[in-house]
Amino acid sequence: MEFEKKLQNKAHWKHVFSADNIAHRSIKLESSCKPPMWFPTSKSVSRLLQTREPLMHDLLTHLDVNSDVIAIAEYPEEVEYWTVATNGEPTIRSHVPNLAVLMRDGLVAVIDVMSTANQAERPGIDQRTDDLKAHYQGLQAHYVLLDEKTIRQQPHFDNRRHMWSLRKVAGQHPDYDRIARSILKQPLPLSIRDLMRRVRPIVLSSDWSDETGPVFTAVAQLAMAGQVQVDMNRRFSQHTVVRFRPQLGEVRPLPPSRRRPASSLGTTRGPATAAA
Repeated sequence: MEFEKKLQNKAHWKHVFSADNIAHRSIKLESSCKPPMWFPTSKSVSRLLQTREPLMHDLLTHLDVNSDVIAIAEYPEEVEYWTVATNGEPTIRSHVPNLAVLMRDGLVAVIDVMSTANQAERPGIDQRTDDLKAHYQGLQAHYVLLDEKTIRQQPHFDNRRHMWSLRKVAGQHPDYDRIARSILKQPLPLSIRDLMRRVRPIVLSSDWSDETGPVFTAVAQLAMAGQVQVDMNRRFSQHTVVRFRPQLGEVRPLPPSRRRPASSLGTTRGPATAAA
């Protein structure tokens, strides 16, 4: 029975992230509502996601930059779940979550977005959150309700917005890919400033110290592709340390020590700590 349930859940989520699925909520253009926003991403089968508010749009920036996220579906399904009514009687209610997200390791997250102000006006939101967590646990997925304190936490949010602005686009100059390949040949970890000194300028004539320049762009694109990792806990800058990101099942050898011989004067300089 457990095996059959796993197969059913796997088939369920395969459909959710497939081209056969459709958004279960449409955002109508009405005079009383703000017009819908659109978010372009290759992680959606439609290549374009519709969002109902800026906070949801901001969350999509996080998800699109995160290399562990491989698929996103907006308004993925309408579910019916059990809850307890105000009179204490069990009842069934329906809900359309904002997003479903498929991770590289197979984990599925179902996400709703709501500001803290709106949550304060919804006295039953905690009960609904618990009910949906229980419902999706039965589908071997994780349900979470996010607010602006999490989505717009700094410096993570500004870093991801910066990286997203440097994302790879069709028709971009081929030298960006050449620079990226050169970075992967360097003895990482190195700071972006060190990479600027090591990577030979090719054709691009942009200011190499510019935070939208070729090296920053190449690093951002490599990070979004999951080939390197950078510390998101500090502002993305020339001091950001770039590290190889171990792939699943891969064990990278430690980089050669930069420690000076014992007879040398001065202190050693170790790389800053980097997080995924």
